[in-house]
Amino acid sequence: MKRTILAVLAALLLLVAPSSLAANPGELVIAVEALGDHLDPHRAPGNSAHALMALFDGITRLDKDGNLAPSLASSWEAISDTTWIFNLQQGVKFHNGEEFNADVVIANLERMSDPNEPRASYSFDVFAGWRKTGDYQFEISTVAPDPLLPARMKNFFIAPPSMLGNPKSDDFNRHPIGTGPFKFVEWIADDRVVLAANEDYYLGAPQFDRLVFRAIPEASSRVSELLTGGVDIVTGLQPEFIGLVDSNAGTRVVTRVSPINEVITLRTDVEGPLQDVRVRQAMNYAVDFDTIISTLLSGYAHRYATVVHPFVLGFNPEVEPYPYDPEKAKSLLAEAGYADGFSIDFDITPSVGGTNNIEVAQAVVAYLGQVGINVNLRVHEYGVMRTLVYGDRSGGPMIRWQWKTWDNDPDGIFYGMFHSKGTGTFNNDPVTDEMIIAARFNLDQEDRARIYGELQERVKEQATHIFMYYTDSIYGLSDRVTWEPRIDERLYFYQATLND
Repeated sequence: MKRTILAVLAALLLLVAPSSLAANPGELVIAVEALGDHLDPHRAPGNSAHALMALFDGITRLDKDGNLAPSLASSWEAISDTTWIFNLQQGVKFHNGEEFNADVVIANLERMSDPNEPRASYSFDVFAGWRKTGDYQFEISTVAPDPLLPARMKNFFIAPPSMLGNPKSDDFNRHPIGTGPFKFVEWIADDRVVLAANEDYYLGAPQFDRLVFRAIPEASSRVSELLTGGVDIVTGLQPEFIGLVDSNAGTRVVTRVSPINEVITLRTDVEGPLQDVRVRQAMNYAVDFDTIISTLLSGYAHRYATVVHPFVLGFNPEVEPYPYDPEKAKSLLAEAGYADGFSIDFDITPSVGGTNNIEVAQAVVAYLGQVGINVNLRVHEYGVMRTLVYGDRSGGPMIRWQWKTWDNDPDGIFYGMFHSKGTGTFNNDPVTDEMIIAARFNLDQEDRARIYGELQERVKEQATHIFMYYTDSIYGLSDRVTWEPRIDERLYFYQATLND
């Protein structure tokens, strides 16, 4: 199949007329798998995040390497264990000319915190309150010490007062207005979002005129558009296309390590074999992920012991991945009373799991079968899978899922996937809960790093997941573009340039 796709694309290149390779001067076009279903900055970003980052600014921001940097806030400080002061930029204007100040921030916080509206999760559960303390200053208090409060503020995209009056209004979707480096021009659902440079941006105008996000679901079609000049950047480039993009005159491949953690959740909250830790450990020993990475992923992934990347706070290099040891797996299964194996359901979706995710799941099924575990693979649409995980939580005992490590800090993934109240958790270990909370509400970064190091030891031993790998993000670029991908995979193009 892969050879057929490559042959078709190669033949297409021979048929392309030279004029079709000419890009529109001053226009940067990005091919993505899908566009979001809204441009409301106060709803969950999802696939809308790339356009939202271009249109709006947050209170803080992350640079391309994941380090916290100023944005609409020029500085901030903790004046007590539970109180932070933010000083705001002056002279910032919205795309429609309205002024930005502390009153605007407070109005946005009020809209975002409305429990009756479908807003994004901004960790309002840790907020005790907020108030204006000056024309360009505001204060936030938290229910407990929160070392990540400034980093959380990066997602507080700020809209102008004129768009906040009617909380039921759909104006955000139809014509969003922010302070960001690009202004809204057009949105055609499931097709494209078109933006224009904000010549009055407070940090200086972008170096090109128009930014276009095009939705192209099929991977081979995205590559074809790149090779024929229809787009300038392709996201989610599959490994089988790397050679074609690199060998084509005028295009190249760029990679960046991904913050996404690939895991298989093993549910201990339902009666069955997975309630025995020896069974869960056996399943980790049973799968040869090194071979999966070298073959199905063409080497563009990296094993880890739990869910903490080497570049993240508290990474513990002494905690090593489970080695591939099928004999050890069989021994543990026998000790647990399952010498003859057992049967189990495994739920996945093609839309979550990264590169060649179905093929990877099939390989996992085959490896587990070799130690006597008969796995029934069930493939679902993304919406159905979200319901199984976050809705009625009726997913099978095995669930293929992923979680991003935000802010170069393990708090989010440990809370989300291991704390008993986490939205992606199907397990309950009071000791793990206590350790997660001890690190979460702790302003001492060295102590937090120590706790996270110990947490990695515990979660590996508990084996409530089959720990897989983290992948590389792969992009195809036109040579006319100068741009570096971000570690958080957000597509941010303010600092990109075109060689027209």
